[in-house]
Amino acid sequence: MLAVLLAAGAAALAAGAAGAEDLSVLNQDTFRLLDASRRPDAIATALAAIKDAEIRFGPDRPDVGEALSSLANLYRFEGKYDAAEPLYRRALAISEKVSGAEHADVAPHLDRLATLFRIQRRYAEAEALLKRALKIRETAFGADDLELYPSLENLAVLHQAQDQYAEAEPYLRRALAIHEQALGRDHPQVAESLHELARLYRMQGRAREAAQSYDRA
Repeated sequence: MLAVLLAAGAAALAAGAAGAEDLSVLNQDTFRLLDASRRPDAIATALAAIKDAEIRFGPDRPDVGEALSSLANLYRFEGKYDAAEPLYRRALAISEKVSGAEHADVAPHLDRLATLFRIQRRYAEAEALLKRALKIRETAFGADDLELYPSLENLAVLHQAQDQYAEAEPYLRRALAIHEQALGRDHPQVAESLHELARLYRMQGRAREAAQSYDRA
């Protein structure tokens, strides 16, 4: 059954890319296959489709970059960090070339590479990328926009991974304030931010503050 699914997906990729010159099928069908199976033959199908798209449309299309990132995600989930890193880096380079180094589209690629570095405990490299992503989002959207949340969350997670709770707290508090301002104090996303802050307080032994945040959430 899996072989039939893989073959059908590969055929759909070739037909879709050839007909519409639209690589969205690359992300839709190839990575549906990757979700269906983590086996090497699924990875091979994705690699073949990406290579075919590069030949047809050139190596610097944004959709090719997204496909590379998705494949890198799969390698990361499997612990194949050495295979994931060059794909993340290439996807980032494509985004910088197409959109410009300070464009908002670049920020998610920085986030993904930083996540890989955090898992590898390359904390200084991860922090530099995440701070760059935050600055890009602040410039593009302003200091109080919901679009800043991924950067704030990632920086908080990075510091918590290093037991740097005091450094993590300002990012979580800022995320909470942004959610309250943009969504209202009773929005479910505000509750999620309160939970994250409460967990941080609990890890610091600040039981009373943790309880207050949990109760409000």
